[in-house]
Amino acid sequence: MGRPDKKKHAPKRTAAQREVDLHQLSMLFARGFTQYQCADWFTANRPYKLTRSQIAYDLEELRQVWLRECADNIALRKAEELHKINRLEATALEAWERSCQPRETTVQENKETEFATRKDKPVKFRKASITKENRDGNPAFLAIVQNCIRQRCAILGVLAPVETILSGPDGQPIHLTASVAAAPEVAAAEAKHADAVLAEYYARRN
Repeated sequence: MGRPDKKKHAPKRTAAQREVDLHQLSMLFARGFTQYQCADWFTANRPYKLTRSQIAYDLEELRQVWLRECADNIALRKAEELHKINRLEATALEAWERSCQPRETTVQENKETEFATRKDKPVKFRKASITKENRDGNPAFLAIVQNCIRQRCAILGVLAPVETILSGPDGQPIHLTASVAAAPEVAAAEAKHADAVLAEYYARRN
């Protein structure tokens, strides 16, 4: 009595092969392949067979990876934009503080004395005067700071939701124009025309 033959199992993928398959699966999925089409592709191009359930499992793993990458990219982009806003705000604040400082103006004059020297020549000298002018600061820099705060709050999502109400002039209801109001009639006419074209087409075939 002979020994029963051992059941042959399909070869399994190695970890390295599965990584390659995940990359290929993402490419197929991006091209619009269905799960069944992906399974047929791997069956035709691999020494092992992948079932539709295995394709679905791998796709779910890829989706989780894509979600994590998307979240990381969004968080990184937010951090980059916040850094730019912080630098702009700091620059505007420094400019605001400088604009609040008194403005100094120096005026220099060249004059000659009315008295003669021992050589009977006038003495030339230079006179300088400094004036200070108090300033209230340039409000344009504060507007930049305010805009930076607004943009930062928008990125962080701390702004209250804004309610948008669509209305006509003076808050009155919006009235539809004739072209919009006549849309159902136009659609009905187009449908009637399409039915007539189809009826003529089938009449010719018969």
